[in-house]
Amino acid sequence: MYAGRKPRSASRWLEDRVRGLHPALTSVRVTHRWGGPILFTEAMRPIFRTHPRDKQVLILAGYNGHGVALSVYLGKWAAEALLGPPVPCLSGHRPNNSLAAASQ
Repeated sequence: MYAGRKPRSASRWLEDRVRGLHPALTSVRVTHRWGGPILFTEAMRPIFRTHPRDKQVLILAGYNGHGVALSVYLGKWAAEALLGPPVPCLSGHRPNNSLAAASQ
């Protein structure tokens, strides 16, 4: 449900809303849709931590409805946590950090 609407009527409502944003969008045809559950965390902050059984595994979840933007942003953080930030003068070489060193 979205704002009390069933999925089909929510899709139609969103499409109508998009068409009303600008005259050029009036006759736009929507060909693809996506919808799914949204995970909300208790503190309304995403989960970003190591797995309790394996410190070399990171858990990223609970984006509170902002998954598209946050998953890319936090994915970069996760890569840097695992590999270390790139060193510009060494053409992408990444120094070892504690997580990366533990896996060697």
